[in-house]
Amino acid sequence: QQQLAASKAQTSTLQQQLADANAKAEEAQQQLAAAEAQTSTLQQQLTDANAKSEEAQQQLAAAEARSEGVQQQLATAEAWTSALQQQLTDVNAKAEEAQQQL
Repeated sequence: QQQLAASKAQTSTLQQQLADANAKAEEAQQQLAAAEAQTSTLQQQLTDANAKSEEAQQQLAAAEARSEGVQQQLATAEAWTSALQQQLTDVNAKAEEAQQQL
């Protein structure tokens, strides 16, 4: 009878330990699920950030191309200005020469 009582007490202790272990396992599963959800969120944020970075790089490349075009237009305008200034100098020289002949 004492052995039966001791066996029942041991069984009760083991059942309590099993219940505790199950509770800890359930808590660990919930923490794992939360960690997986956080990981998924962070992965999505990283994907979004990469997409924005790619878009920004494309916008930068487009802006650089526009800048190059504007620089070429500026160089052309400067060449025209230089040519016109030379023509003006030539015309002024001829006008000066004509006045002297008069």
